[in-house]
Amino acid sequence: MITPQSRVHASERGYSLIELMVVVAIIGIFSLVTIPAMTNFSRMNKVRAAVRELNSDLRAVRTLAITQSAPMTITMYTGQDPTDKDLRARYDLPDAVRANRRVKRLDDIVYFVGPENGTITITFLPNGTVQGMVGTTTRTIQLSSEHELPNDDVTITFSPSGSFKTVAQ
Repeated sequence: MITPQSRVHASERGYSLIELMVVVAIIGIFSLVTIPAMTNFSRMNKVRAAVRELNSDLRAVRTLAITQSAPMTITMYTGQDPTDKDLRARYDLPDAVRANRRVKRLDDIVYFVGPENGTITITFLPNGTVQGMVGTTTRTIQLSSEHELPNDDVTITFSPSGSFKTVAQ
């Protein structure tokens, strides 16, 4: 005999197995779409952060050259050996810029593009200009990422006056 207290109302029933499977499938499809996008977003943020830090250091070297009335050089290493990430993403600063970290490295996924196992040297003169640039010539530094990301190739273009502009391609 069924008593009124033992009846289960429709609103008190649990979820069926099919309803749970549909929810799990929706979560799986959502994950397939969002996880790669979040990974690319994270990698692009690393590229942007590395470029911002390099720009900051370039400004610091130029400012130091002007305030100290002495030429200041920043050297970037362009080793293209994929196994030697330390060399291809390293740059050296003058001692007065970063006394505690003279040698800096870009994030693991970012590297300088240039001659194999070569260097790129930028020397700022006491008047703020870049050494060796005459007239309307420009000088560029290229950075890239080892992942195929949108706009992950970055070019920093220097003008003879010492100013520089960063463009993501």
